[in-house]
Amino acid sequence: KDKNEKEKEKETVEYFMLLGILAASMTYQIGLKPPGGLWQDNDNGHSAGNPVLHDINKHRYDVFFYSNSTSFMASIVVIVLLLPWTTSHKRKPPLWLMHMAILLDMLSLLVAYAAGSTRKWETSRNVIFIIIPVLLYIAIYAAASVLFPKEGRTFWTCLTSWWHTWQEISKKPTQLLPQERPV
Repeated sequence: KDKNEKEKEKETVEYFMLLGILAASMTYQIGLKPPGGLWQDNDNGHSAGNPVLHDINKHRYDVFFYSNSTSFMASIVVIVLLLPWTTSHKRKPPLWLMHMAILLDMLSLLVAYAAGSTRKWETSRNVIFIIIPVLLYIAIYAAASVLFPKEGRTFWTCLTSWWHTWQEISKKPTQLLPQERPV
């Protein structure tokens, strides 16, 4: 590998490690102090230390809990998989694996945010409408990274190339087979 590729690879590893550590820290803290806080006493059928959201809206708490836990575990997986990259191991896991784990991590964080940040449907609906473009971008980016893995070819350059090819094809008159020609 040339020096430029190694530098780019090193920056990617550092970026993934930063995202993994940041997400692990956030999800750990949020897990210790979930949205709505914790009950402070043992009154009215609840126990001190249990999440308030669990008793108010169990379904929303479950969505929050499982998406936050998924994000936390995806972050830990990214950190562990990146450890060989920070040392001089000869066998290193592929970066696309960390890329997919980071995408799962960020998607889970978005879901945890949507589930834990609001209590009313109207506000949740607004959060969902804000998250939909982000999810679409993530889906397009993931598809593009799988479909266009060549070095130096980005999604946009391929899309532009396809568009120009399509325009050229559409300008040419179609040639009909002999049996399709009008009589």
